[in-house]
Order: sequence, then structure tokens, then C-alpha cells
Amino acid sequence: MKKIVLVLLIFPALLVAQAGSTGLALLKIGIGGQGAALGESVVAGDNGALATYWNPAGLANAQDEIVFGHSEWLQDVSYEFIAMKFNGYGASWGLLLQVQNVEKIMHRTKATAEPLSTFSEHEIVTGLSYARSLNSDLSVGATAKFISERHFSYVSKGAALDLGAQYKLNQIKGVELGASVHNLGKLSELRDEPTKLPALFRAGLSYAPDAKIMQANMRVLAGFTKIFDNDSFAGFGLEAVAKNVLALRLGYQAGREAQSVTGGVGIIFNRYQFDYAYVPFSFDLGDTHRLSFTLVL
Repeated sequence: MKKIVLVLLIFPALLVAQAGSTGLALLKIGIGGQGAALGESVVAGDNGALATYWNPAGLANAQDEIVFGHSEWLQDVSYEFIAMKFNGYGASWGLLLQVQNVEKIMHRTKATAEPLSTFSEHEIVTGLSYARSLNSDLSVGATAKFISERHFSYVSKGAALDLGAQYKLNQIKGVELGASVHNLGKLSELRDEPTKLPALFRAGLSYAPDAKIMQANMRVLAGFTKIFDNDSFAGFGLEAVAKNVLALRLGYQAGREAQSVTGGVGIIFNRYQFDYAYVPFSFDLGDTHRLSFTLVL
């Protein structure tokens, strides 16, 4: 227990140097239908290959799988990702690719009826994760990320590191704690303008009781996220998986001005799983939809 407390104390200190005005919003948008439906509270527990994004330590206890995902975001923005988990050389490994494209951005130098031209914005993140169990209770992991963004004809590149830990609480069976720190790194200047990465810290717990409720396996999650260029928020999630076929998920986010209730479903068939999340926004911003498809290897 002392080890996980030490990790929780060290992680926030690592973030102090990363605070400030940041860019690359892709690094702050959670991936996968499961995590989004559960209010982004999935820093602890089993998140499969998606642990490459949420908490790399979770890869140590995940099954080998590959996940494809697509998200319809606000203002016609969409992004895709691929995440993979596999074992080798006595450890667990993960691969991550995130791509975001924004098309037909209008270019003006002054107020005119018609733009001078239109251009695209591209953001790409690739990651390699490493995780292992230090003992039966504690696992740790890290993800090295390589980042590229292109705005108009200007390009910025950089690298970042994510660190994570998960701990099974022996005193209460079924409880697992998790903590992770993300986006420790830097980008090159974009048109002579410095861009800081959106450093953030996550901590939370997952509780999966042995007893079933109405023949469904239950999981309760809670998480806290601090984005250092923005406010912090808390996420809560409830998941019920009936007969390992149908998953129903409900989430809530407290502390976010434009988001609150989230929900989604998962359909499981042998080695295949489909997950969907619905995340509405207030202030007439619109609704977002996140899809992911999992293949167990």
C-alpha cells in the first residue's frame, strides 16, 4: 500500500512544470466507447488495449486484443484510433495511433464575405507502451508518444511520456486503485509560437463485487482528472454485463461546464465486441458519438 501512496504523491509534482497554455486537444479527448460512456472514470480496472491511453499499467492484466475506434466530435470534427495489446519478452506491450483531421477551415486576413482559401488541420499521435506486474497486487507502465500537428503550412513535432500504476486493494476484495500522469514532454514551435502539451493527472478506483445483480456482473468506477490548463473534474461510472453478452453503461461528470450525463452499450460475441457511447453537450454545442470495435487475439 505504501508504494501506491508514493506514486500518488509523485505524479502531481511531475506535472507542475507542464502547467500553462496548451494545445493539441486530441490528447484530452478520451478514446473508446467504454470509457466515454462511463464518464471517463476508467483509470483503474480492466480497460483492455485502451489502457495504452487511459493508464498504461492496466496492460499488465489485459488480454491480447486490437481495438479500432471512431468518434464524431463537435463542429464536424472526427478522429480515429487503433490500440493493440500483446505480450513478449516477459512484459506486456501496447501500440496506439490517434489521428484527427479538421477539413475546410476558412482562411481570412480581414473580415470578408468569402474566405481567401480553406485549409486543413491534422494531428497525429503514435505511442508505444510497456507494462509489467511487480507482484500480484501492483503493476506499473509507461507510454512513449510521438506527436505531430499541422496547421495550414506550419508543422510542429514533439514527444511525450505517460506513466501509470494500478494496485489491487487486499483489504477489500474487488477494489482496484489507479493513478496516471500524461503528456510529459514538449513540442517544437509552430510558426514561432511555443505550444505546451496538455499535461493531466488521473486517479481513481474500480470495484467489481463477486455477487451478481439480476444475473449481471457489476462494476462501479470513480475517477478524478486534473487538466493543468483547465479545471479539474470527477467522473463516475456504473457498468452491468449480462451473461457476458450485453453491457449497459451509465456515467456522470461533475465539474465540467458543458458535460454531465453519459451513457452507452456494449455487445459481446465470442472474440468480438462493439461499444458505443453517447455524450451530449449543453449550450447547444451538440452531441458526440464514440464507437469502438474490439477483436481478441
